[in-house]
Amino acid sequence: INELYQAADSLRHQQQQNNVTLSVSTAFATYWLLPRIARFKQHHPGINLRCLTTETDDDRQQDIDLRIPLGGGDWPAYQRWHFSDESVVAVCSRAYLDRAGTLSGPQDLADQTLLHLEANYPQRLDWESWLRHFGVEHQPQGKQFSFNDYSVVLQAAMEDQGIALGWRHIVQPLINDGRLVQALDLVHTSRNPFYILAPRSPALSPATECLRNWLITEVNQSMADQDYR
Repeated sequence: INELYQAADSLRHQQQQNNVTLSVSTAFATYWLLPRIARFKQHHPGINLRCLTTETDDDRQQDIDLRIPLGGGDWPAYQRWHFSDESVVAVCSRAYLDRAGTLSGPQDLADQTLLHLEANYPQRLDWESWLRHFGVEHQPQGKQFSFNDYSVVLQAAMEDQGIALGWRHIVQPLINDGRLVQALDLVHTSRNPFYILAPRSPALSPATECLRNWLITEVNQSMADQDYR
């Protein structure tokens, strides 16, 4: 009987070691992770991935193996690995850009409908700081449209509703397939990269290490395939 209990405990432990929980934003899950996840499952069929979406950086969530926070920070309670630089462009639909006419520079955005994100975390970039980087003080004259979920911001941009800030690692697939275009030929790369975080203890399971390595490999490959400036 003891041997049966030990075998059952060993099986449960093995199953738990094959489970990995990843916490990311809804936009990241929708536009970055889902188009790629079939490749992960194909190469690692024994790993059970649980993806939780969040629009905050509340780290009180329990049982999270890996997370990619939305905002910046030092995250002293976590070990971290570089995921991606933060490169941000202005994006909109082709139909909206055709209506807007020629936008020669960031100063022309004052007359446009800008789509804003009302974030529940220390925000990385907003329109004011993005425009200031290019020497323009944000004095909106056009319509302003705000949302509290970045995936909705992007959907509004695809629905011809205005111009959004586009984090390149998320919006590049949408640009590639024509659902979005760059409104201006400008890229702001900040000094605030995205990291993959994991608790300092316990040690990463082999399955968690596998997912971490896959995430880094995938994003590096996608950047190598694009003209990131």
